[in-house]
Amino acid sequence: MKPIAPVVPLPVWGNLYTAAERFRSLKPWKVLDDRDLIGVCDPTTGEMGYACIMGSAGTVFGLCLYRGSEGFDSYRRLMEGEFDPESIEPLFIQNCLKIDFGNKSELEPEDLEVVQGLGLERKGVHAWPQFRGLLPGYFPWFLDEAEARFLTFGVDVACYHFSQIQKFQKVPSVKDGGILVYRPDKKAYAGLWEPWPIHRPEPYPPLLLDYPRARTARAQGEKPDSPWEAGVFFIPKPVSEGGRPYFSRVCVVCQASSGFMFNIQVGGPSLSDPQMLTDVILGSIERHGFIPASIRFADGVTVAALAPLSKALEIPFEHAKTLPAVRDARNGVIEALGSGRLGS
Repeated sequence: MKPIAPVVPLPVWGNLYTAAERFRSLKPWKVLDDRDLIGVCDPTTGEMGYACIMGSAGTVFGLCLYRGSEGFDSYRRLMEGEFDPESIEPLFIQNCLKIDFGNKSELEPEDLEVVQGLGLERKGVHAWPQFRGLLPGYFPWFLDEAEARFLTFGVDVACYHFSQIQKFQKVPSVKDGGILVYRPDKKAYAGLWEPWPIHRPEPYPPLLLDYPRARTARAQGEKPDSPWEAGVFFIPKPVSEGGRPYFSRVCVVCQASSGFMFNIQVGGPSLSDPQMLTDVILGSIERHGFIPASIRFADGVTVAALAPLSKALEIPFEHAKTLPAVRDARNGVIEALGSGRLGS
């Protein structure tokens, strides 16, 4: 069943399209780049957003409004080069609202329905805005009403900030550890320096461990083996089950020395990474009868969350800086997906 886009009142869309057209006419990307970040505070909800201009490189034109500390953290990681330039991982971690200016042919039927309802006409290159919301693990999707209102406010503030730059030549917005944040005021916008937000990820829910199964698996694993690697990664294939489309997560367990994949499982957003890993690790032992000298994971948070499983299996779990076997498995799965071989 095809997912249904959220319903947004036409006047709300009209305000957003008007703001976007004003923003496009200013062409702020000729002066600003994606490091000229400004903070905005949603006047309705108090939610913080962090807006950056896209287009200085001459390829993608628009605005990205990163939401909250999680959105800011994904922006920071992108700017500090934590991802390989060829990596697709940033696609899966962003929490933001976006405007991309392109051609009318790039719009989806849901976009065109709004355009027709508003009776809009545009001329020129990169004249048509496309609005999308991104959430970690989910496919870019159409805005709901609250998102459309917040993005409208963010675009209005970005236009105001750019007008101040045009008037005063230079209005810095980012400094070491601080960012210029605009809050609604009676007359205009009040800009105040505030510290960068600190992102504290939500802890994983408690592990639901089937202790009898773990004990049985441990008893069946009579053959000692070299260390294993285990990890979870996204694949760029959206899945639609009637709600918002999401990206599938793949969980694998591999032998570190050979790269042999003991087990693989595909899941959605309902299970946490440690919960998926628990099932795949137990399945690997049950299927092959090996007990590894240790199991390596990509981060210490996952190791801590899996402590009950480590204790039940009497296997040390370790944090490793790199997981070459998991990386190769991920590349193989994505290659198979691109060639149409995955699941055939």
